[in-house]
Amino acid sequence: MFTRFAALLDAPAPIRHDLYATVSGYHALEQAHQGLFGRAALPAYNLANVDVIFSFGAEFLGSWLSPTGFQYDYSLFRDQTLGKRGYFVQFEPRMSNTGAVADRWVPVRPGAYALVAQAIARIIADESLGGEERASRATSLAGDVNLEEAAAAAYMSPEELVKLARAFATAERPVALPGGYVGGVEAMTAVQALNLIAGAGGLSLPVMPPAEGFSVPGTTSFADVQSFISAMNAGDVQVLLIHGANPAYDLPASAGFVEALKNVETVISFSPLIDETAVYADYVLPDRVYLEGWGYQVVNPTFGGRPAVSSQQPVVAPLYDIRSTGDVLLTIAKAFSGASDSMPWTDEVAFIQAQVAALPAGATGGEDEAVRWARFQQHGGWWSTEIPDQPALEAAASTPVTVPETSFPDEKEYPYFLNLYLSPLLLDGTGASIPWLQGTPDPMTTISWQTWIEINPETADDLDVKNGDVVRVRSPYGEIEALVYIYPAIRPDTVAIPFGQGHRDSGRYAKDRGSNPVDLLGVSDDGTLAWSTLRVKVESKGENKHLAVFESTVDHGEHPHYPLGIERAADPESAGE
Repeated sequence: MFTRFAALLDAPAPIRHDLYATVSGYHALEQAHQGLFGRAALPAYNLANVDVIFSFGAEFLGSWLSPTGFQYDYSLFRDQTLGKRGYFVQFEPRMSNTGAVADRWVPVRPGAYALVAQAIARIIADESLGGEERASRATSLAGDVNLEEAAAAAYMSPEELVKLARAFATAERPVALPGGYVGGVEAMTAVQALNLIAGAGGLSLPVMPPAEGFSVPGTTSFADVQSFISAMNAGDVQVLLIHGANPAYDLPASAGFVEALKNVETVISFSPLIDETAVYADYVLPDRVYLEGWGYQVVNPTFGGRPAVSSQQPVVAPLYDIRSTGDVLLTIAKAFSGASDSMPWTDEVAFIQAQVAALPAGATGGEDEAVRWARFQQHGGWWSTEIPDQPALEAAASTPVTVPETSFPDEKEYPYFLNLYLSPLLLDGTGASIPWLQGTPDPMTTISWQTWIEINPETADDLDVKNGDVVRVRSPYGEIEALVYIYPAIRPDTVAIPFGQGHRDSGRYAKDRGSNPVDLLGVSDDGTLAWSTLRVKVESKGENKHLAVFESTVDHGEHPHYPLGIERAADPESAGE
């Protein structure tokens, strides 16, 4: 609807950007596929039919791409025919929900994902592993890599890295997953090269529904966001419409978004909640919340290769007398010439009905438009009767993949790598206004309502901090405060902080609670958002507060740096007691 509205006004296409897409690496992934396969699209991974998974920072069971679909596929991956059980390796500096269920967790150094992936490709090429075809593809795609350096970055010996490479190459149907923490386009390409070497059997690009208007637009790059902010500063933006986004919270202060808003004549927010961006709006036209509203969404990525469109319809009457954003846009559009051709519908529901009418009958049937609309609501959406044939993915070019140079701030000034991650409950902060999400214990730490920093026990000894200590975390771009949580499953040279808290607005359950890790981010010299290549300094403030944890807080005294209420046994044989 916004795309049509912008075209009617001869305005630029909408900016599609948020913190979730940034941390998930969607734009870099799309651009990597453009270079590899000639098509910018998010990938689909058929985990149910693979036998080896190498995940490079992909939190696919928690927050990446489609966790629900991955969880279902993962159950099939673990329970294959003839009692086979898939083998799963997770590469990441801090153990995530996904890493906790892996057969092997590899604590790879931040910024070294591409190095380790290309080292595996180099081993496959040098040892001619996996048959002639795989070895040949590896030879064409693998660049020069220092194997000892790659092994050291993954906390393992070169021999162990070779074993992993053999496990991947000799598997019948292996797949590699590049999570957002991998880095930019070059890093994504380095990981996806492993899928090309394997034959891309577990990787596919989505097939869109066979009707006009159901294409999925790509994610806007941060460079384009910066250009847009520059246009605001130059006075080139007279009216700004903001829907489903909160850039004043999602973007670092150094991006200058809030300051740029002062140069826009009229700012209109459609947020149903007064968030950090809505407070700067001249007008707030609150949209209905999802339980009150109509809508649809093209499933992307598509699992199993079957095109699908999910439906959304009201389950409760609107609490307040407000109009949906779709109805507002359609009403305003009538004032402009050409609206009768591009936006002729009477209301939002009529628009959705017209979209559904353009689809074929689908799996639920309905040759008649009225029946198809009824089935769309009854069954929760539309999906194809058949899985379209998709040609095997082949590289658009077979030149060696380049391992990107990773630059971090000064190690002496900022001694620790920073691993920022999406909370599986609050995600990028959009869930912070919901009290039951705030109060649900984090799956890995059991903390709720707070912002914490995960520190390895060895690092805690060096810093002389314990659970609940308040520390100042400082990066080259800003600083925040957080509570210490001793976390054994993290590299000693790395600290980790979840996104989600630190709102200045967004309702009473989110406001003034914890810190926003976005304050640690900045804009690099090349114009990209620096979030996966950060180092920080951690300093104790000499204060201690109770952690809101769903576990014992009894201090056993002898080992205060270990998980709360748990005392490490001096005698390994008595550990069970």
